[in-house]
Amino acid sequence: MAGKPSELVVHDPVRADIRQRIEDLRRNFQQMRLGEIARQADAVRMLAVRHGFEPVQHVAAGLSDALARDGRGAIIPVYLQTLLEAVYCDSHEVEDCQRFLASVGVRLAG
Repeated sequence: MAGKPSELVVHDPVRADIRQRIEDLRRNFQQMRLGEIARQADAVRMLAVRHGFEPVQHVAAGLSDALARDGRGAIIPVYLQTLLEAVYCDSHEVEDCQRFLASVGVRLAG
């Protein structure tokens, strides 16, 4: 059985690295150029791909798509918050990945 989210990060250095990258991006994105935000989001996505964090992979790809489509009009904080939540999901089910992306839409509409 999985522990609490904070325990998962402590015991998994890859998860901790992904979380730290997302936190850094969340803290600094307003001072960054759009290309750098996209580059860092893609680095998170690639790390997620390499280590099998599929929900993170899908949300990071969604952020990259939103940046390409909407530029600074993309609601970056919503994607970053969802990425932080996805770090704790161990599921490899497509439906779970889609739920994370759907939660972005719900937050934007709410």
